[in-house]
Amino acid sequence: MYTVAIFNTKLYIAKTSRLIPLIQKTSKTLSFRPFMQTAAKLMGDAKPETFEVFGTEWVDSFSHAHKNGLATGPFLDEQNLRMGDRALIDIEQLLPKEKDGVSKINLLEWAQYAVVQASACGIFGVEHPFLDPKVDQAFWKWQSYLPLHMLNLDITGKGYAARQIVFDAFRKYNKNLPSDVSFIYKERLRSMQEAGIDEDDICKQQATFGTAAFANTVPIMYWTIHELFSRPDLLEEVRKEVIEQAVSGDKESGFKVDVAALKTKCLLTLSVFQETQRLRHVHANIRKVTEDTLLDGKYLLKAGHYVMMPVQPVHTNTSTWAQPLTNSIHIASPKTHQIERQAVLSHGVHRLIFAQRASSPRLRF
Repeated sequence: MYTVAIFNTKLYIAKTSRLIPLIQKTSKTLSFRPFMQTAAKLMGDAKPETFEVFGTEWVDSFSHAHKNGLATGPFLDEQNLRMGDRALIDIEQLLPKEKDGVSKINLLEWAQYAVVQASACGIFGVEHPFLDPKVDQAFWKWQSYLPLHMLNLDITGKGYAARQIVFDAFRKYNKNLPSDVSFIYKERLRSMQEAGIDEDDICKQQATFGTAAFANTVPIMYWTIHELFSRPDLLEEVRKEVIEQAVSGDKESGFKVDVAALKTKCLLTLSVFQETQRLRHVHANIRKVTEDTLLDGKYLLKAGHYVMMPVQPVHTNTSTWAQPLTNSIHIASPKTHQIERQAVLSHGVHRLIFAQRASSPRLRF
């Protein structure tokens, strides 16, 4: 661990996997909670009363509502089914219109659109706000202005105007929730209502849900497709594995893909996905030091400063990952390559609201 001083603020940089479980166990004094409160204000335009609620112990029950909302069972199955049905629509539209024809797309634009439409179907129901191109475009424009909003430097107000379009769409949506809205959305709603947050602020906080739902999935899907199709031999092996292990049926009766088999039987496919996350991930997890804390018996972290855990040093540590980083993806079989849990941080070190559903929907594409 080393320290970087920026004016009067210190950043304690933890760059080894050994320190990560220690930081996790010290969550009361090395806390992510202040950032949830900040996000409620900067992203969700929280009123003072709502901002105060997000700084209380209630945040723990809100996180628990997320966990319950994504628990394995019929509710999650319904959510994933809606997502899968929508994903098929966008995938089938890629098929060439003529025999032996070629369909060309901008991969990033397609991945962004397909992920938003599929994820939104799963979370918000088939008739969701992002069906409106105006709302979809406004969401991504808003996201591009988030760094400026954090610094209060959106001088032209264009980012706030885009955010307002999304807010208005969710105000309309929340007035008459569809019957197929996801359980996690309803759990978030219930938790905020029980906390006494007013309805308009609830609509705005629910509108921020798209950031969590789309932000991780779009880049990982883009890079997984890019890495796979950049390696023709590997692509052929993956296709063969999926056909043999996860596909059933025929042209007459139709084909079916066993999504569970993609994770349990298609080890090569799963490895490509996981290795893409490891090598392409750029996030730096962060915590605020709320009280003076002695970490690992030798690092004194002072209150008011921050702990950062960049993932690249962990994901490229040669003592954990035997082979040096190269241009080719290292495919490791889970049966023979045991990795410490803290050595993989593609979903962050805190409780991730999408951790339980993160792989299945992406592998569906």
